This record gives sequence, structure tokens and C-alpha cells, in this order.
Amino acid sequence: MKTTGDRIRELRIEKGITQDELAKRCGFKSRSSINKLETQREITLKHVKLIAAALNCTPEYLLGWAEHQMLCPHCGKPIVL
Repeated sequence: MKTTGDRIRELRIEKGITQDELAKRCGFKSRSSINKLETQREITLKHVKLIAAALNCTPEYLLGWAEHQMLCPHCGKPIVL
């Protein structure tokens, strides 16, 4: 079973975003913050929301609660594929 960190890493790589770039998008000081989030088992909801916004996906997807991952850029609703 994938962890939230696994989903973050997979989606980040799929979108061609480095840990440095994701850290900047989230307002973190360094890529080590992203590395920790990708390897930890527990992540705060605050961080899940920040990363979901930076990756343009739903927090529910990152948490493993939903199959869809993308948000419509126009209305912000989940896109079901």
C-alpha cells in the first residue's frame, strides 16, 4: 500500500518537478523538507494541503482517500479520469 509520501514522490516525478522546485512552491527553505515528507509515515494536514496545491492535485488523493488526482484549473474541482 502506498503511503502519502510515496504518492507525493510519484506525482512530483511524473510532473518533472525536483524536490528543490517543490520546496520553493510550498514555501519551504530547502529540498530536505520535501525529502523528509516523502519518507515519513506521518504528515500534517497543513503540509498535505500545501503540497497538493503545489502539485495541482487533491489532498484526498495524496492521503489515499480518492482515485482522482488532478484539479480543473478553471473551477478547482477534481477531474475523474
